[in-house]
Amino acid sequence: MDKIKENLKDMIYFPDERTREAYFADLEKAVADAGVDHDDADGLTKIANKLADDKGLTHEPKAAD
Repeated sequence: MDKIKENLKDMIYFPDERTREAYFADLEKAVADAGVDHDDADGLTKIANKLADDKGLTHEPKAAD
């Protein structure tokens, strides 16, 4: 799950820290509610992408430094 979270930080644009924290809290709950194993990368990614879409978060690449 931690590896997925790290990848999501670069794949999803979060407008601020509060939004990012709320998203990951909701993701933990959604994964638990769905009964998806934390080692199931495919299942976690599907839930993460749906949650991002539901919250209106964009899948923008992280800006280059």
